[in-house]
Amino acid sequence: MYLLNKFRNFINSNPIARRLFVKIVSPFTLPILILQNYLSINGYKQRKRISLWRKSNPKNILHYKNGIAFNISKNKTSVSKSLVFQSNYEFNETNLVKKVIKPGWTVIDVGANFGWYSIHFAQLVGQHGNVFSFEPIPKTYEELNLNINLNSCQNIKAFDFALGNKDGTISFGAPNYDGGSGTSSEFLKYSKRIQTTMRKLDDVIKEQKINKVDFIKADIEGGELNMLKGAEKLLEYFRPKILIEIVDMHCQRFGHFPVDVYQFLINKGYKGLFIGNKYTKEKANIKIDELIKPNVKNLLNGNYFFS
Repeated sequence: MYLLNKFRNFINSNPIARRLFVKIVSPFTLPILILQNYLSINGYKQRKRISLWRKSNPKNILHYKNGIAFNISKNKTSVSKSLVFQSNYEFNETNLVKKVIKPGWTVIDVGANFGWYSIHFAQLVGQHGNVFSFEPIPKTYEELNLNINLNSCQNIKAFDFALGNKDGTISFGAPNYDGGSGTSSEFLKYSKRIQTTMRKLDDVIKEQKINKVDFIKADIEGGELNMLKGAEKLLEYFRPKILIEIVDMHCQRFGHFPVDVYQFLINKGYKGLFIGNKYTKEKANIKIDELIKPNVKNLLNGNYFFS
């Protein structure tokens, strides 16, 4: 363990070594994650539970959390099934945004998925605020819109393209897994490739005539750094608060390390705090001043809050 930590610290502190290491190991991260999911006891138990649930529930069902209705899809790609098997979904993160986001704010949800955060955001910002949600996977985008309509969220505008550091067309893997908890290994098990448009967030903000951005949430499986690079003007001009997922193996698939994401925002004048991951103790009354100041040489996988 000592030698592993020494090696990790060396990689994190040396940009040239980081780039070389990522180039060597990144082709192997996806097979490792898929194998990990299939061989783990938790992964097996989860697949069995979902298989039984799908057989006993032939139709989609509605599930209510915090006064919000969610369609629980039978689609294999849907993460919404986690609401059936977990008492809470990203409990600490959800409680944090409830404390941070104010009425009238403009919020950007990058990687909106089935709409958990977008719909909470819509409630928090109220009728004088706005939420702009981005979800490029077609079936998940349909699920997002279904949940938006279920809750009559007039202040959400959804987009079906990806956000990155350039405009163009990209090809990525659409998930095909029986997971439901939203863990990295489940998201990265692909069944087919999908082509979609990619835009820079700075350009979208200009086109949509959005005159302020107060908060950004980003969870796009390793594409967070590229998205931030496509939003540099926004970050400098509006200085929004940010909730972002940083996971080692996700980052490596895009040719960088978690420390690169963290340092990018630090260089913009932000301060970053670790909120937690699926192993973190749930706190109903989470406070910003109780969040963990991360060790930059050994960043934990999970969600971070930048302000």
